[in-house]
Amino acid sequence: MVKRMSFVEKLRMLYGKQNWSQEKLSKMVNLHRSGFSRYDTGKSIPGDETLLNLQIYIRSI
Repeated sequence: MVKRMSFVEKLRMLYGKQNWSQEKLSKMVNLHRSGFSRYDTGKSIPGDETLLNLQIYIRSI
C-alpha cells in the first residue's frame, strides 16, 4: 500500500529539496513567515489563494 504524503510533508519536501528556508519560500508566495510556519507545523491549512500561489510558483521551478 502506498502512503500518501500530507500537505506538511509535501511543503517541507519542496523547500528542503530546493534548499530554501521557510522565510524565503514565504516571501516567494507573498505570505508572512508566521503564517507559513503554521502551515509547516500543521497547525493551519492554507486558504485557496495561498494554495494557488504555491501551485503557480511550484510549476514555475
